[in-house]
Amino acid sequence: MEKMNFANTITEMDLGAMASSVMTDCEKYGMTWGCNTGCPVLRAGKCELKDDENKELYQEYLSENE
Repeated sequence: MEKMNFANTITEMDLGAMASSVMTDCEKYGMTWGCNTGCPVLRAGKCELKDDENKELYQEYLSENE
């Protein structure tokens, strides 16, 4: 959760609060940390790409947490 809070702060500083408010958590996290197994959207199983481009990443997250 700390990474997401940091991502929110960085996004607001870089783009401004208004631009940041229309971005998804996926976009904010990705801009700051890239796409990885720490992404809260991926961890929640709500990643739109978890069955396509990020399938291997999602499987890695699942296997790490079994």
